[in-house]
Amino acid sequence: MNRVLRQAQGQFVVQARFEERPIVLDFNYLLQASQKYRLQAPFLLLHWQGKLADRAEWGVYDPQEDKYFSIAWDSLFCTDSVRLRCLQMPWQETIRPTAVIALEGVQYAFDELTHSLTIRSHARTA
Repeated sequence: MNRVLRQAQGQFVVQARFEERPIVLDFNYLLQASQKYRLQAPFLLLHWQGKLADRAEWGVYDPQEDKYFSIAWDSLFCTDSVRLRCLQMPWQETIRPTAVIALEGVQYAFDELTHSLTIRSHARTA
């Protein structure tokens, strides 16, 4: 699993074991820019950590709890139908991620033992 270090509110560094350069993520720009989308809370932001050679995983950010998870490609599960929206930000070298999938109106359970994430509809549990 990739190692995740929280730097500040909405900011994380993701380091693979054998990768020289980590990915620096700042979700603050994305959250400010995505306000125009009026995302239905609670929501998660999902992106592919494609810059990590041979160790690419899903990155999942929970802005409500300011938590970030690095999930193996085969360890992300949806148990219900959920609303997905693609958000594309202008590409800049200093801003990552630039493209994410917003999963709206969801709750999740993260299994620390298996590093798997199960997503379900918030409406079903509310």
